[in-house]
Amino acid sequence: MSKKLLSHSVKILKLGTWIGGILAALVVLVVAVVMIFPVLIQGPLEAQLSELSDLDVKISKPILILR
Repeated sequence: MSKKLLSHSVKILKLGTWIGGILAALVVLVVAVVMIFPVLIQGPLEAQLSELSDLDVKISKPILILR
């Protein structure tokens, strides 16, 4: 009885560790995307604004504000 309970406890701990690791990886991925997204759109945004205004538009500090 004790071995069976211990075996189930270890399985639950392993599953919990996997779930925790996957959730942590997802959080890191979301944070990375939120941090990289403004930098990725900076070039195309500058090009479109420059084309529309006929001026040399430069974005010095791209930030993404979430409300």
